[in-house]
Amino acid sequence: MIRYFLPLVLGFLGLAGAQEAPSASVRVLCFERDPSGLDRLSVVTADKKFEEIRFPESFPSRPVKVPLIKGTAYFYDPAKTEGKPVASAAIPGGMKKAYVMFFPAPPSEDGPLYRTIVLDASLKNIPEDGAMVMNIAAENLRVIIGEHKFLLKAGKSTGIQRPKKRNDYNMASVVFMREEEGEWKVEAETAVRFPEEQQQFFVAFPDPKRKRIQIRAYDLSEY
Repeated sequence: MIRYFLPLVLGFLGLAGAQEAPSASVRVLCFERDPSGLDRLSVVTADKKFEEIRFPESFPSRPVKVPLIKGTAYFYDPAKTEGKPVASAAIPGGMKKAYVMFFPAPPSEDGPLYRTIVLDASLKNIPEDGAMVMNIAAENLRVIIGEHKFLLKAGKSTGIQRPKKRNDYNMASVVFMREEEGEWKVEAETAVRFPEEQQQFFVAFPDPKRKRIQIRAYDLSEY
C-alpha cells in the first residue's frame, strides 16, 4: 500500500489541475524530535515536485505553500519521498495560514513518525506585536502576561495583544499557574521582551522529569 500512496497524491493534484487545488501557507515546528533525528521535511508542491524545508525545534520554518489533498497536508522524509508520509496535518477549511507542530507518535510499525497539532497563524488569532499562548497540558492553567489575566483550558490556545505593562527593558512578566488542592500555585515564571512588530508563541507543557509545568517561547518572525 505504501508504494501506491504517492501516485495517488500526484494523481489527485493532476485531477485538480483544471482548477487550482486548495492550498495553505504552512510553517512547521518540531516540538520534540523523533529518535530518527529527521531535521528536514519534504512536501509536494502544486507542480507535483518535492520541496525540501527545514524542520527546526527553536523556531518555525519559513512558510511554504502546500496543496491540500482532501483538506490534508502531507510531509515526507526527503530521503524516502517515494514512501509513506512521516506525518499529515488536517487543515480546517478556510484556514490559509497555519503553524503545524510535530510531536513523536507512539511507536507503530505502520503508523506515522509524528502526530501534529494545527494552529491558525492569521493575525486575527495572533495580534500584531502580540503573542499566541497554547496549553498542551492535560489540565487548565491560569496565565498572567503583563496586565492580561485569563484561564487557558487544556489543549486550547488564544491570542493576546502586546502587554502595555512593561518595564524599562521592554519586558513583561509571564506566569503560568496550576491548581493544587483548591489553590492556584505558580508553576513557571519568567520575564519576556516584547519588541514592536514581533509575534511570539508561548507553549505550556508538562515536564515529567521535574513534575512541573514548563514554558517554551518562540519568535514567530519569518526567516
